[in-house]
Amino acid sequence: FQSCTTLKSPPNISATVLGVNCCYRMFRYCTSLERSPELKASVLKDYCYAEMFENCVKLNIIKCWAIYNFDVATGPLENWVAGCATQGYLYVPRGMAASWMGRIGNSGLPKLWYIYTFQL
Repeated sequence: FQSCTTLKSPPNISATVLGVNCCYRMFRYCTSLERSPELKASVLKDYCYAEMFENCVKLNIIKCWAIYNFDVATGPLENWVAGCATQGYLYVPRGMAASWMGRIGNSGLPKLWYIYTFQL
Protein backbone atom coordinates (compact mmCIF):
# COMPACT_ATOMS: atom_id res chain seq x y z
CA PHE A 1 0.00 0.00 0.00
CA GLN A 2 3.02 2.29 0.23
CA SER A 3 2.35 5.65 -1.47
CA CYS A 4 -1.32 4.87 -2.13
CA THR A 5 -2.49 8.45 -1.69
CA THR A 6 -6.19 7.60 -2.11
CA LEU A 7 -6.34 4.92 0.62
CA LYS A 8 -8.72 6.20 3.33
CA SER A 9 -9.84 2.98 5.02
CA PRO A 10 -7.09 0.45 5.70
CA PRO A 11 -7.65 -3.26 5.18
CA ASN A 12 -8.03 -5.48 8.20
CA ILE A 13 -4.75 -6.93 9.48
CA SER A 14 -5.69 -10.10 11.32
CA ALA A 15 -2.13 -11.20 12.14
CA THR A 16 -1.55 -11.81 15.83
CA VAL A 17 2.01 -13.08 15.35
CA LEU A 18 4.54 -10.89 13.59
CA GLY A 19 7.79 -11.55 11.79
CA VAL A 20 10.87 -9.38 11.51
CA ASN A 21 10.18 -6.39 9.19
CA CYS A 22 6.71 -7.77 8.41
CA CYS A 23 4.86 -4.42 8.18
CA TYR A 24 7.86 -2.26 7.34
CA ARG A 25 6.68 0.80 5.35
CA MET A 26 3.30 -0.85 4.70
CA PHE A 27 1.28 2.40 4.65
CA ARG A 28 4.14 4.88 4.21
CA TYR A 29 3.02 7.99 2.30
CA CYS A 30 -0.66 6.98 2.34
CA THR A 31 -1.56 10.62 2.76
CA SER A 32 -5.36 10.14 2.99
CA LEU A 33 -5.21 7.52 5.76
CA GLU A 34 -6.77 8.83 9.00
CA ARG A 35 -6.82 5.73 11.19
CA SER A 36 -4.72 2.64 11.31
CA PRO A 37 -6.00 -0.88 10.97
CA GLU A 38 -6.30 -2.55 14.36
CA LEU A 39 -2.82 -3.90 15.12
CA LYS A 40 -3.66 -7.12 16.97
CA ALA A 41 -0.22 -8.63 17.57
CA SER A 42 0.67 -8.61 21.26
CA VAL A 43 4.43 -9.16 20.83
CA LEU A 44 6.54 -6.96 18.59
CA LYS A 45 9.46 -8.22 16.52
CA ASP A 46 12.54 -6.42 15.17
CA TYR A 47 11.48 -3.50 12.95
CA CYS A 48 7.97 -4.98 12.57
CA TYR A 49 6.18 -1.60 12.50
CA ALA A 50 9.20 0.52 11.49
CA GLU A 51 8.17 3.40 9.20
CA MET A 52 4.76 1.73 8.86
CA PHE A 53 2.81 5.01 8.85
CA GLU A 54 5.59 7.42 7.99
CA ASN A 55 4.24 10.59 6.34
CA CYS A 56 0.61 9.54 6.63
CA VAL A 57 -0.11 13.20 7.29
CA LYS A 58 -3.77 12.70 8.29
CA LEU A 59 -3.27 9.63 10.49
CA ASN A 60 -4.40 10.45 14.03
CA ILE A 61 -5.83 7.22 15.49
CA ILE A 62 -3.97 3.97 16.15
CA LYS A 63 -5.19 0.95 18.13
CA CYS A 64 -2.28 -1.32 18.99
CA TRP A 65 -2.65 -4.46 21.09
CA ALA A 66 1.07 -4.79 21.71
CA ILE A 67 2.21 -5.38 25.23
CA TYR A 68 5.34 -3.47 24.50
CA ASN A 69 8.62 -4.51 26.09
CA PHE A 70 11.33 -2.18 24.88
CA ASP A 71 14.10 -4.65 25.72
CA VAL A 72 12.90 -7.54 23.54
CA ALA A 73 12.80 -6.28 19.95
CA THR A 74 15.12 -3.96 18.03
CA GLY A 75 13.49 -0.88 16.46
CA PRO A 76 9.92 -2.19 16.24
CA LEU A 77 8.52 1.36 16.21
CA GLU A 78 11.38 3.19 14.55
CA ASN A 79 9.86 6.25 12.86
CA TRP A 80 6.52 4.43 12.65
CA VAL A 81 4.50 7.67 12.85
CA ALA A 82 7.09 10.20 11.70
CA GLY A 83 5.36 12.89 9.68
CA CYS A 84 1.86 11.93 10.84
CA ALA A 85 -0.69 14.30 12.34
CA THR A 86 0.86 16.33 15.15
CA GLN A 87 -2.06 15.47 17.44
CA GLY A 88 -3.63 12.05 17.70
CA TYR A 89 -4.73 9.13 19.83
CA LEU A 90 -3.09 5.80 20.57
CA TYR A 91 -5.23 3.08 22.14
CA VAL A 92 -3.26 0.39 24.01
CA PRO A 93 -4.15 -2.49 26.36
CA ARG A 94 -5.01 -1.49 29.93
CA GLY A 95 -1.87 -1.53 32.07
CA MET A 96 0.45 -0.61 29.19
CA ALA A 97 -0.02 3.16 29.08
CA ALA A 98 3.06 3.83 31.23
CA SER A 99 5.33 1.89 28.85
CA TRP A 100 4.02 3.83 25.89
CA MET A 101 4.18 7.21 27.67
CA GLY A 102 7.95 6.79 27.76
CA ARG A 103 7.93 6.78 23.95
CA ILE A 104 6.27 10.17 23.46
CA GLY A 105 8.70 12.50 21.73
CA ASN A 106 11.07 9.66 20.92
CA SER A 107 10.78 7.20 18.06
CA GLY A 108 7.36 6.23 19.37
CA LEU A 109 4.82 9.08 19.23
CA PRO A 110 4.64 12.81 18.52
CA LYS A 111 4.43 14.96 21.66
CA LEU A 112 0.75 15.88 21.24
CA TRP A 113 -0.54 12.34 20.94
CA TYR A 114 -2.69 11.04 23.79
CA ILE A 115 -2.76 7.51 25.11
CA TYR A 116 -5.99 5.76 26.05
CA THR A 117 -6.44 2.23 27.27
CA PHE A 118 -8.86 -0.57 26.48
CA GLN A 119 -9.56 -3.93 28.10
CA LEU A 120 -8.38 -6.96 26.11
